[in-house]
Amino acid sequence: MASTGTFSVAGSYHQRTLLMVSQELSATGVSGRPLEVIIKDTNGSPDKTVTFCKELIDDPSVLAILGPSTTGELLQVKPLCEEAHIPLICYASGDVILEPPTKYTFKTSPRDVHAAALLFKAMKDKGVSRIGLITDNTGFGKMGWEMVDAMAPDYGITVVERVMFDRNATDVNEAVDKLKPLNIDGILTWASVPTQGLVAKTMRQIGMGIPVFQSHGFGNIKYVEQGGIACEGTIFPGTKVLLPNSLPEGHPQKAFLAAYKRNYEERFGEPAMVFGTDACDALMIAVKAVELGGTDREKLRDTIENMKGYVGAGGVFSFSPEDHNGLGPEAFDMLVVRSNRFAFCKRPEKPATPAATR
Repeated sequence: MASTGTFSVAGSYHQRTLLMVSQELSATGVSGRPLEVIIKDTNGSPDKTVTFCKELIDDPSVLAILGPSTTGELLQVKPLCEEAHIPLICYASGDVILEPPTKYTFKTSPRDVHAAALLFKAMKDKGVSRIGLITDNTGFGKMGWEMVDAMAPDYGITVVERVMFDRNATDVNEAVDKLKPLNIDGILTWASVPTQGLVAKTMRQIGMGIPVFQSHGFGNIKYVEQGGIACEGTIFPGTKVLLPNSLPEGHPQKAFLAAYKRNYEERFGEPAMVFGTDACDALMIAVKAVELGGTDREKLRDTIENMKGYVGAGGVFSFSPEDHNGLGPEAFDMLVVRSNRFAFCKRPEKPATPAATR
């Protein structure tokens, strides 16, 4: 995982969560066996990721590989894991990870296509039909560019212009300036780096008062702090870890998410975010598969693929040979920034059919 470097904004959450959860599990072990989680810091480098992946594949005690932090790294190691027949449970975001589906690769973060569909519906509800698209030049941003372009017409949304900023940029002035003179009624940012928090602030500074939409990559309260009051009203799809205490009583994820958020924040002194829950789910799904299927890599893979109704931090997972993500649109809720905090646009309801318990 990229616990240092440009992508440490996600990787640090991955690392801390894996440390916390593995230490909690080490007291009892897994099916009577000790649990060891080997953590490698890739610094966001695909070359380092490949080197570490090969080391782990060659270690017979390694049952599954979790991660890496970014889609670009993942695409480098996926073929290695497929060839070696070792389960790869990743928490990078890009849907390209599972397209087409392969035998040994699974993904715990909710799907980008579901996030985009919810965003387009929210735009229509607000009367927005002509948008400018801003992305970063990470793998997440580049794939968001292509996906938004492909999906928008199906929802009656026109992408008037697209602009991209560098992942290492310290401002988004140039990108926003290009969109100002256009006849648009909303801006969508699809990014995974902290600079995205400056989009709304930059817009307000140059007099753009149109609605701001963000992808699920915005689910970090630190980004709101960057944009300040200008982020008020920003709409984006987020997972339930951002507001677990606002879930209705009896919601299958409420108790687990509330405990995760409390434990994480007490231990590390920072808000719990979606990046950590993606890593938590990867580890816990692997642990559950060991409990159910044993320590053979092939049996572990088969057990994950047939796992149904597993209540995780990111949603209720039901895998199949055709679906190695196991999450539907309900993993997301539409959130809005209000008074420098996240809030549900619409309070979630308790699922009509009780899900399987953990």
